[in-house]
Amino acid sequence: TALMTGHKVDNYHIALSSDNIPYPSFLVTAHEQLGKSAGFVVSSGMLDATPATTYGHASDRKMTDLLSIQMAQCPFEVMVGGGKNQFLPENRKDGLAPIDTLVSRGYTMVYSLNDLKHCTSQKICAFLSDENYASGNAEEFEEILDNLIADEQERLFRRTTQVEAPLYMACLLQRYIDDFGADPARI
Repeated sequence: TALMTGHKVDNYHIALSSDNIPYPSFLVTAHEQLGKSAGFVVSSGMLDATPATTYGHASDRKMTDLLSIQMAQCPFEVMVGGGKNQFLPENRKDGLAPIDTLVSRGYTMVYSLNDLKHCTSQKICAFLSDENYASGNAEEFEEILDNLIADEQERLFRRTTQVEAPLYMACLLQRYIDDFGADPARI
């Protein structure tokens, strides 16, 4: 949370103070106040703590039903990672279908690296696995990610004026980084 919002929070909180004050991420702020495109690409689940700080607010990182609704309503253009099952009504306590919200908001839903590689949509939500990680060939994922960022930079450059600099931010995570903290020997 501190990296995404500039605020330290209690353990397990997602961009939320102990007094329940939500802290917006710099990605949301850049989008809402500056009109910039924003998104995230993770090799973990999209509801994991670190990507969730880009769009959500919760008193416990395990509140995945709440976080999936918040993600489905966030303003980002690109969201890539794992965890599709948590967006389907049959896998939720509340029976809601945040995946339907994403579709109704105009997102192109992508479910494989190959489809992501060929997707030209302006709004992409790519679930690269049913579970809480993005599956697939690591080298292929890196190549697709490089192309995705290059395409986004080109699209943003066309939308900007000479005075306004383009901005694109991506949150990249290695699987399990939260489990091992800062110990590079264990990552």
